[in-house]
Amino acid sequence: MKTDNIMGEQFNIMEDSGRNMWELAETLMPIYRTLVSPGFEESLRCINEYLSINVKKYSSGKKIFDWTIPPSWIPIAGYLKDLKGNRLIDFKDEPFFIAPYSISVNGIFRRKELFKHTATLPHLPDAVPLCPVYYDRNWRIGIPHSLKEKMNDEEYRVNINTKFEPGSLCIGECYLEGKSEKEILITTYLCHPHEANDNISGVVVATELFKILKKITNLFYSYRLIIIPETIGSITYLYHHRKEMKNVIGGYAITCVGDDGHITFKKSWKGDSLMDRVAIATLNERNDQSKVIEYNPISGSDERQFNAPGFRVSMPTIMRTPPACFREYHSSFDDLQFINEDNLVDSLQFILHTIDILENNCTYINNYKTEPFLSGYGIFQKVRWGEYGVFHKEAKIKFDVGSLNQIIIHETDGKQDVLSIAEKSNYPFSMVEACSRKFEKAGLVARLEKV
Repeated sequence: MKTDNIMGEQFNIMEDSGRNMWELAETLMPIYRTLVSPGFEESLRCINEYLSINVKKYSSGKKIFDWTIPPSWIPIAGYLKDLKGNRLIDFKDEPFFIAPYSISVNGIFRRKELFKHTATLPHLPDAVPLCPVYYDRNWRIGIPHSLKEKMNDEEYRVNINTKFEPGSLCIGECYLEGKSEKEILITTYLCHPHEANDNISGVVVATELFKILKKITNLFYSYRLIIIPETIGSITYLYHHRKEMKNVIGGYAITCVGDDGHITFKKSWKGDSLMDRVAIATLNERNDQSKVIEYNPISGSDERQFNAPGFRVSMPTIMRTPPACFREYHSSFDDLQFINEDNLVDSLQFILHTIDILENNCTYINNYKTEPFLSGYGIFQKVRWGEYGVFHKEAKIKFDVGSLNQIIIHETDGKQDVLSIAEKSNYPFSMVEACSRKFEKAGLVARLEKV
């Protein structure tokens, strides 16, 4: 899996991938699902049509660390009426009306009491919030803030009909075996109903990523994808795979990768792990407005469970606009019009470049003493630009191949890998890696076996 090969094929890959991801997003969008539900299982069956996955099931009621797997929850019907019989909102038209895991209720409530169970979004007055009550046996409804402001009657009728029953928490899994048992774990969640950016976008990008990786026959690392319900899913996975986690050197949580924001990379708890470093190297080659943020357990998603004490798996997060930082977050406005195919492709491309660096990173040892006579090996100081495949246009001004030759001569010692030399010299990884291979071809350096 050479960097120059992947980069040369990227446009054909991306053209097909965009169509694949958008088609899967359109398939998943109408399905109502939550933590444990028939819709979650149906969604995994749909994904299996695109990528062969195994589904692991864990029964409701099972204790996992301090948590308990919840029962399956099924919303049946619900509405809000005034006492004249006018339906103000109905679940069949607005599925966010019933908060996930609400209990059933049917009665007349005074406005003040009703509003204690009502969620709105004042900053998006016509949107309906997603407002789950997963672990609180209570009821809640979501309505547009514009509707709430018009509700002046003293009493209203609420009807919510839901069903709790034993079920199974499902985890979709795809494993790709590489040369090494060292494993890269990619995680994404699929428990939010009808939410495009959060997180159908992450699911379709991760699915397409593994379709591409599956075609590559010489992967060094092994790769595992898990598609889970948020939080309870990652905790369940860790609980049941404590021994297997010893092979996991790190991974990425993928979420909210379809909106118009630039790539945001959230570091792992460790902050300087291999997974952090290769992603930051990719960002450096993009030369755009992408940004890096520090690890923060106060907000986030499943990366918190993997980075937490007891495991400390280096699990950074790849996203565009972080959750809760875009206005449409957890609302009915997070629909397919909020994301687009180009952003999904760009996010996929970023992850592919990151894995490409991870796979190509290696260590070379020098076969020379003192500075070698480069001209004698056909390696000259002046090299036609473009040979080393730098992505960003600004690189023409910033970097000089002759200087890089000198850096490689002095830094290649069998102890520093290519990534370390790139970081130390502030050259793009792609240039350092390609130049090192040129030295290898000339017999100046030898590649050490990757372990």
